[in-house]
Amino acid sequence: MLRVKTFPGIDQQRIERLHVIARAALDGKLDPARLLAMEPEAALEDLQELPGIGPFYASLILLRASGATDIMTSRAPHMPEYMGHFYELKKGRDTGAQIMRIAEAWRPFRTWAMVLIRVAGDRAGLSSR
Repeated sequence: MLRVKTFPGIDQQRIERLHVIARAALDGKLDPARLLAMEPEAALEDLQELPGIGPFYASLILLRASGATDIMTSRAPHMPEYMGHFYELKKGRDTGAQIMRIAEAWRPFRTWAMVLIRVAGDRAGLSSR
C-alpha cells in the first residue's frame, strides 16, 4: 500500500489516508490483540483518530475485523432501533440499559448476536423507516 502513489479513480487525499492506515497497521495500531485488550469505547475512539475512520468504520474494524466475539457497544449502527423493534422495548431514556440487560444472555457471543440482529433489521427494512 505504501508504494502506491496514484491509482485510477482515487484522489490524492484518499491515497494519503491509505498510507496513514498502512503505517498504522505496520506499527501495530490495528493489531487485533491490541484492540481487544482495550475497553471497547476506548478502542473505538482510538480507531477514529485515524484519518477517514469515523464511528461506522471504527465499529466495523473493532467488531468484525478484530475477531471479537463478545463485545457489546452502544455505537453499533441501528442497534437501538432494531432491538426496540424485535424486543418491543419501551421508548425512553433507558433504551441503552434495556439493550445491555438483554445482551447479557448472549454472552459469550454478543458481537455475533448484534450482527444477526443487524442483518434481520436490514432484511425487515427497518433502517428505511
